[in-house]
Amino acid sequence: MSPARKGQAGQGPLWDPEVDAPLITPKVVGTREEQDWCCLTYLGGIYAINKRYNRGANKHEVREYAMKAGYRDGRAVTAWSKGNGATQNDEDKQRWVTDAGVNYWVKGLAEKHGLALPADLAEPWDAPDFSPDA
Repeated sequence: MSPARKGQAGQGPLWDPEVDAPLITPKVVGTREEQDWCCLTYLGGIYAINKRYNRGANKHEVREYAMKAGYRDGRAVTAWSKGNGATQNDEDKQRWVTDAGVNYWVKGLAEKHGLALPADLAEPWDAPDFSPDA
């Protein structure tokens, strides 16, 4: 049993971004809901790695979740996710979701679309800060 299946928080169907397929097909150029699923799938997958394994996602995982989210590769989503402050890289270029990325793009979109996240992902998150001023 994955750690995510031990419990859940929120109402609606349980959806684990690390292991579950999106409930609708994410489309970068699509309806608002399809675009939301791009964000939720990509950032949710990276966040699950950060939270569950206490490490950043490597370039292969970034690519995997980007493609699962409807992007052509990991590069296609990097400018968007870093540009809006949803992700950052550590000194080893591993990808981390920021507090804002988790609260707005993962938890906020899950709530907007009536999803329950696994309990471990619904808990508060204090993302590491890799900015030069940290």
